[in-house]
Amino acid sequence: MRFGLAILGFFIGGPIGAIAGYFIGVFIERSRIDISRQANRSRRDAFFLGLSGLAAEVMKADGTVSKDEVLYVKEFFIREFGVETASRMMKQLKIFVTEKVPVEQICRQISLIFDPSSRLLIVHFLHGLANADGRETVEEQQVINRIASLLGISQSENRSAGSMYKDDLKSCYEILEVSENASDEEVKKAYKKAAVKYHPDRVASLGADVQKEANERFAKINAAYDKIKESRGLK
Repeated sequence: MRFGLAILGFFIGGPIGAIAGYFIGVFIERSRIDISRQANRSRRDAFFLGLSGLAAEVMKADGTVSKDEVLYVKEFFIREFGVETASRMMKQLKIFVTEKVPVEQICRQISLIFDPSSRLLIVHFLHGLANADGRETVEEQQVINRIASLLGISQSENRSAGSMYKDDLKSCYEILEVSENASDEEVKKAYKKAAVKYHPDRVASLGADVQKEANERFAKINAAYDKIKESRGLK
């Protein structure tokens, strides 16, 4: 059944549709749950289906899925969608953790459907997940680097996203994608560019709940700029 639904999903929605169909089939085979609400996935649902798959890949990277990582994802889903939807998404995540995740297909489809701002938000979330248990391991970093590359995210953008979970001055410069040796004017321009690139309005199409996460990221950019200004004595 799962492969039949995968084929149907592919014709309807490409690789992510196929993935959705496959895992809906897995759900039916394993738990016999009602799939009526799963059948008609919106663009927003596809975003979080892909996010669940990529999150699972990061969680498995170092060979151990920690309780902190599971809690991080669960709290994220609850915060963004409420308890009921979070419960459904956690079931999806659990299956991704136990199955082989077709990362290339997911990233390819996400890149076709979503704009760079939405893709950056995914990478930001993955770095947060990797840091949930205290540090981002080399294995987790390698997986995220691969995902970022597949999503068309540059190395500097990826480094910026990862640096948002650090609090030293060097990381503040990395967040703004500018050198520590940059002039004051270059720092100001870098901040303005980052403010436009990461503005929450750029992911408005994904709903108000996603914008909440974007607002937190935007706040980190402002905090990084404030720390740099303070260190340089800028106003």
